[in-house]
Amino acid sequence: MSQTITAMDPTVLRKAAGEAVGASKVLANEDRLRLLGQLSHGEMSVGDLEDALAIRQPTLSQQLGVLRTEGIVNTRREGKRIFYSVADPDVMRLLNILYHVYGTRSDPRSIESLASDCSTGASAPVAAMRTSSPRAGLGLSCHLARHQTPARTRRPTPFRA
Repeated sequence: MSQTITAMDPTVLRKAAGEAVGASKVLANEDRLRLLGQLSHGEMSVGDLEDALAIRQPTLSQQLGVLRTEGIVNTRREGKRIFYSVADPDVMRLLNILYHVYGTRSDPRSIESLASDCSTGASAPVAAMRTSSPRAGLGLSCHLARHQTPARTRRPTPFRA
């Protein structure tokens, strides 16, 4: 499979760099990635998230607080229960890319599928979330998909006696 690298406009990149770094920092936590992956299926309560992900309540609350502060998730209260849903479709597009690149390495069709999603503007977990956002014009998902990163292989660990 040949690599296609898309040239990026330095002016656009300069304007978008701060926002891209901010989104990257939010996603740079395993628990937050797992939370967003779970929420890609739809709205869930805190208790349901805790059960589904086996993340302890204090950690779960802390990470949901970060996502809420950054505007990545919405909350809804129903009695004593709080429900979370994804608020930022652009972050979900990035998560979708991460899933295709790292989560489906054994499936060579995953990158082609992602490239197809880019050409149609669709993203599996966020197909229903067609809202506009300041980051929508970045096209980061399609730029990243065109890189078609090959699966990384692990070097064998030398045996030590």
